[in-house]
Amino acid sequence: MEKNSNKTSLLALDIGSKRVGVAICNRDRTQSVIIPLRSFSRSNQEAERAIINLISEYHISTLIIGLPLNEDHTENAMCEQVRNFARRLMRRVNVNLQIEFVDEYGSTYEASERLRQFGKITGDIDAQAAVIILEEYLRLHNSDENKK
Repeated sequence: MEKNSNKTSLLALDIGSKRVGVAICNRDRTQSVIIPLRSFSRSNQEAERAIINLISEYHISTLIIGLPLNEDHTENAMCEQVRNFARRLMRRVNVNLQIEFVDEYGSTYEASERLRQFGKITGDIDAQAAVIILEEYLRLHNSDENKK
C-alpha cells in the first residue's frame, strides 16, 4: 500500500468491546483497493495508539467507523461506546480528519461467512468486518455521487 500518493486514503474501524478491527482503502477516480490490516486490543489503549500511528503513516483523510445499530436501525448502548471511542481518538489526533459512521449491522456475521468461504477456519474476523464497513461506505458514497 503506497503511503505517499495522490490517492484518497480511508481507514475503517470495527470497534468491539475487546478489539478494534482495521482496514484501509486507497482510492482514486477509477478504483478502490481495500486491504484488511489487523485487529488491535482495546486494553491499555493499544488500539488507540495503533490507529493514531496508521492515520499519520498513511495520511488518512477520512475515518469510517462502523456503528452497531439494531436491526430496526435504532441505536443501542454499544453505539454510545463506539461514539465515545471516536471522540477520545479525535482528541488525540493532530490532523484534520473527517469521521463518517456507517451502519455495520451483520458485518461480523458476513465476515465470518467470507472467511469460511475462503477456507479459513480462523482469521481476523474484526479486520474483515472493517473491510465490509468500508465496502458499505463506498457503496453508499458511490450511490450518492450517481444521484448528482
